[in-house]
Amino acid sequence: MRKMCNFRAAAALAALLMLLSGCVQPDEATAPEHPFSVWYCSAEPIYGTQTGALCAEQIELPEQERTPERVIRAFLDGPKTDGLTFPSGQRPVLRGVETTDGNVRIAFSSDLMEMPGLARMSVAACLTMTLTQLPEVTSVELAVGSSPSVRYGPFTARDFVLYDVAAQNPEYTVTLYFPNYEGKLVGVRQAILCTDLTQLPVLTARALIAALPLEGSLRAIPAKTQVLDFSVTDGLASIVLSADFTACDNTARSAQNAVRSLVATLCALDGITSVKIAIVGDTDLSNYDISEPITASPDW
Repeated sequence: MRKMCNFRAAAALAALLMLLSGCVQPDEATAPEHPFSVWYCSAEPIYGTQTGALCAEQIELPEQERTPERVIRAFLDGPKTDGLTFPSGQRPVLRGVETTDGNVRIAFSSDLMEMPGLARMSVAACLTMTLTQLPEVTSVELAVGSSPSVRYGPFTARDFVLYDVAAQNPEYTVTLYFPNYEGKLVGVRQAILCTDLTQLPVLTARALIAALPLEGSLRAIPAKTQVLDFSVTDGLASIVLSADFTACDNTARSAQNAVRSLVATLCALDGITSVKIAIVGDTDLSNYDISEPITASPDW
């Protein structure tokens, strides 16, 4: 997947993500003298309500120790408060930290790519909410894997702020992937109104087909393509497309772009790890094998 992938979240809910509802307050007897908030996930997140999946734990952290590297280490030490956990319960493996012009780029091992899309966004949200408390930090970016790495962000704290209206009109931000002129994928965030989360994947697929790519990227899926059927079972998304999709099959590059664009977009959603593409009439592509389920790769 393209090294500069943009996995930014919007200001309502982040990719199905979370509602920021408050902090875990320490007992007065054990309250830290120099409190600093470190954000984690609730062990039992509830979506679409005013109870949130993100909560903050107060730790002792003197002013002179408040550097991005020290704060990240504090996050990786894990929560001490009952009811808080790492996203998906997994501690991400740190590779390095780099700060440039207020942006903190945090490199993690490729294990982060194995987390569900929601968990990856949770990591981004927790670290962004934690690090942007530092006056010198304006944004946070995640780099996953070795060279070439996949990058998510940069994010700001505002990207994860919930507006009250979202509870009545749930709006989720997804990432639509488009190929650039080199055939690498670039992510573009888009908000989708969705009152039934089971419908979010099919709405995301339709949004990808309808969306206009930004400058520097290409439309990969033929505009007239229709989603005729969609289901998700045990992490496998099965999608049936109209015959219009075969218009992408004129070259190996264009077929690859269309398939990878769709697969990467759907695999970025929580609960989807692979995609099986079918075309009405049992039509196959000549220039790209879609006979088996396809999983998104960091190399795209």
